[in-house]
Amino acid sequence: MIPLEVCVDADSPAFTSNLEQLKQADVDRIELCASMHCEGLTPSSSAIIEARSIFNHKELMVMIRPRPGDFCYSKRECEAMMLSIDTAASLGANGVVFGALDETLSLHHKNTAALLNRARRQGLTVTFHRAFDAIINPKKSILPLIDMGVTRVLTSGTPWGSGLGADKGLAMLKKLKSAASGHIELVVGGGVTPENAPFIVSSLLGQNKSLVDNGNNGISLHCFSSVLENGVISNDKLSRLYNSCRALSLETQ
Repeated sequence: MIPLEVCVDADSPAFTSNLEQLKQADVDRIELCASMHCEGLTPSSSAIIEARSIFNHKELMVMIRPRPGDFCYSKRECEAMMLSIDTAASLGANGVVFGALDETLSLHHKNTAALLNRARRQGLTVTFHRAFDAIINPKKSILPLIDMGVTRVLTSGTPWGSGLGADKGLAMLKKLKSAASGHIELVVGGGVTPENAPFIVSSLLGQNKSLVDNGNNGISLHCFSSVLENGVISNDKLSRLYNSCRALSLETQ
């Protein structure tokens, strides 16, 4: 089955109930963020503790982003991010989510490697977040991320800040999937909804739909606002998205 990851806003008044609903729905992963109005920042220790306590059976990914704005970080900011990685690990996270670019909107190899090594020493998986969509040459940049050992890349296949969703980024997503060759998981996020998820997945799998069930498809889905209703997880929307993922698997049997 196509794995489903849901982003959770630690600042939402419905934080606790949303976590409980996601646990009940048995989603595969959650990405824990604060300040979603800033596209997600590092959550507090108390939020990580609560998320781990409630969502205690599947993967908990923690956002590591010290401030809003661009993804070009100073030495001091990188040091702060490393401490946040340590904190996430100590509080039971399974992985962390970060991205680091340089002033030319290229992958910052040194900062990315340093953060990745810190996470790997803590036994954490690593997702390179949608800073990837701000990179000037994403197809070229996925190869060094594979070489470094990054676990996943979160991408819509559309330029960062464009407002376009993954259903408009299929041409780039197909190129990235081909370049990845199964060596890194593409987490397809940005405008993924219960309505367009089947089209997105079917387009990316092409003639290889049979790969859904053996775990070699190399993609997963990420969503946030599309499963919310007034800030609260909608059981109907979440169920429709989850069931659409499941239906793609059943079609191949």
